[in-house]
Amino acid sequence: MPPRTAFDSLALILTALVSGAVTADPVAAQTRGWSVNYAREQAAVSTNGVDGTWTIDRFSAMWSREGHGGWLAAVEHQRRYGLDDVAWLTRGYLRTGDWTFGADAAVAPDANFLCRAAAGGEVSYRAVGTLVVSGGYRFQRFPSADIHQFEPVVTWYRAHGELQTRWFVTRDASHARTSMTLFLRGMYEIGPRLRFVAGGSVGDRIFNIDPSFRGRANGWLGFTESRLGFTGRDFVVAGITAAHEQPAFEYVSLTLGYKRLF
Repeated sequence: MPPRTAFDSLALILTALVSGAVTADPVAAQTRGWSVNYAREQAAVSTNGVDGTWTIDRFSAMWSREGHGGWLAAVEHQRRYGLDDVAWLTRGYLRTGDWTFGADAAVAPDANFLCRAAAGGEVSYRAVGTLVVSGGYRFQRFPSADIHQFEPVVTWYRAHGELQTRWFVTRDASHARTSMTLFLRGMYEIGPRLRFVAGGSVGDRIFNIDPSFRGRANGWLGFTESRLGFTGRDFVVAGITAAHEQPAFEYVSLTLGYKRLF
């Protein structure tokens, strides 16, 4: 069994970004009202030659009002190598003119590998036309590390989609180490019932699966996701994620989910 090390801040954030749970506008595809979402992710993982299966169950509820703000609450149950972690997450945002202010928090008091507590915020400004620039900060406390993370972001919104570039500058205060990762994400909607999302990340210590490793842990992550509405309020979601990180970590997962608008 691999050692019980922190799965690291960036892995958790990237998982949330892939699932659409954490963005500058957490309910961008929902103009107003309530929605609920359930998804299950099953991953085949290899760490230093040890194979295993990780599972993630996510449930979230969202409320939004177009042009004003929104709020999200979620719970995740993750299981790895016979260990179980449960995390509670919440995020809200408020829009006023060209400015958007967001804040989030998460807690998993008995975590083995996820962060035990996290909090952060993000400020966005519509600079030119539909080009939005953002800056965020997030603190996360893991069983084996305290993490400070800075996130400059540029997002270009279009009539049927968006493109986002996000830098993660991560400072591991417990090990006196700084790493940087680039994240790209694109979304395109073909009418109100069909949406495609794809993106990826490259950089140092995306997963930080072995904090004791002193060299550069170069890695990459790629994902694609589609959402199909079989009614105007009911949607199915399917996604694939693959990742690799030096010296010996491989990750491939399949996600299936359901979303209901009210």
